[in-house]
Amino acid sequence: MVQLWNNSADDLGGAAGELQPLIGTVAHSGLRFLFLLTHGLIGIVVALFISFFFYLSGQQVIVRIRLLLVRIMTESRVEHLLGLVAGTVRGVVFGIVGTAAMQGVLYAIGFEIARAPQPILLASFAGIISIVPAGAVVIYVPLCLFLFAKGHVLASVLLAIYCFVVVGGADSIVRPWLIARGASLPYMLTLAGVLGGAIAFGALGIFLGPVLLTLGLAVVEEFAGQPRGAWRQP
Repeated sequence: MVQLWNNSADDLGGAAGELQPLIGTVAHSGLRFLFLLTHGLIGIVVALFISFFFYLSGQQVIVRIRLLLVRIMTESRVEHLLGLVAGTVRGVVFGIVGTAAMQGVLYAIGFEIARAPQPILLASFAGIISIVPAGAVVIYVPLCLFLFAKGHVLASVLLAIYCFVVVGGADSIVRPWLIARGASLPYMLTLAGVLGGAIAFGALGIFLGPVLLTLGLAVVEEFAGQPRGAWRQP
């Protein structure tokens, strides 16, 4: 019996030694993802904080920007550019909020079918965190692992596929589509603005990408002598 116990202890020690590099890699990847998620959430909070103050004193800010721009271009062009920026910002806000709400509903359906604990509460958190791209992973991955540990193997696997493919795919399609509708931009240009902004600026780039793209296209439009808004036709 003593010999059996010693052999088992040696086997466990060897297995732990072999798994240690893998555990370290998983822990490092998890910490890196949490850091990126926290960074993205901070960017969203900063954007909302700045937007709140712009909302409070928006008229004064617009007046000052208009006075500055009329010194370098005609008043009609100034109004055109300001209108483009305002429409794009509204489209981005509606797109982000609408997509988060849609994802929350989809998560609630999936969690309910999988018989997850507190499906509405978890789906609400997942919808809010999904403002940051791939942010809801911190909700549904632990949930799938929990279901797997409870013996619901099929439910956990199907839920993981549903969240990653269906809900994640809907995010990639619906978010740019809603932004494009609000900003009157072609869908592919909006998708390029959202993805490019997210790559360049992180979560804050979801706001900045379409706005900067709109301004850039408007400037090109002016220099090319094209009719205003010609590039906004799908």
